[in-house]
Amino acid sequence: GGTDGNIISYDASGDPVAIATGDDGEVLTSTGAGSPPAFEAAGGGAWGYISTAPASDSASLAFTNMVDGYDYLYTFYVLVPASNSVDLTCQLGVSGPTYRTSGYLSVVYGISAAGTSQSGEPTTAIFMNNDATNHGLGNVEASEGARSAELFLTNPANASTKTAAHGMMASINPSTLMQPTIFGSSYETATEAHTSANFIMSSGNITSGSILQYRRARS
Repeated sequence: GGTDGNIISYDASGDPVAIATGDDGEVLTSTGAGSPPAFEAAGGGAWGYISTAPASDSASLAFTNMVDGYDYLYTFYVLVPASNSVDLTCQLGVSGPTYRTSGYLSVVYGISAAGTSQSGEPTTAIFMNNDATNHGLGNVEASEGARSAELFLTNPANASTKTAAHGMMASINPSTLMQPTIFGSSYETATEAHTSANFIMSSGNITSGSILQYRRARS
């Protein structure tokens, strides 16, 4: 018998030894001659794919696996809301998870369908668009919604820093017109470890599309 995920190797005396299972996303690396290999974080600077959350009339799409020492990147592919003229938002969560619904400083800036520049400053979540400034998402599947977007989180699971985020999105509004937005945000209520990210529309479900999660080591 053994432990699920362990790998059998040999120690310096030539005796069998079990290599403990690493964390999700770690890689098996050499520790030098006379020493068993070990699961360790991948070298810094490279993004590694972690997981995908597909939408199928989903109330939200959540990732609950963020750990300290990593930056996280979320990419969005044709995310279509069930309701018209809504916002795509991200709530940060602590262990549990318990999601934070206030205390954010967010700014969304974009070009509206009318061709004018407008910005909004919501505080209830990280906003990737803002219907209050004419940047609402359309709900026609395959032709509207959040067509392409990226959200970057700086070491969100570190308990000693406030989580900051930035990103951009290309979306289609209810009039089937392209609207680019850029956004920045931070959670300012407290310095705490955010181990979860919950993506939710401001109203209604997420009909279709997907979110991909990547991470990179900070050292």
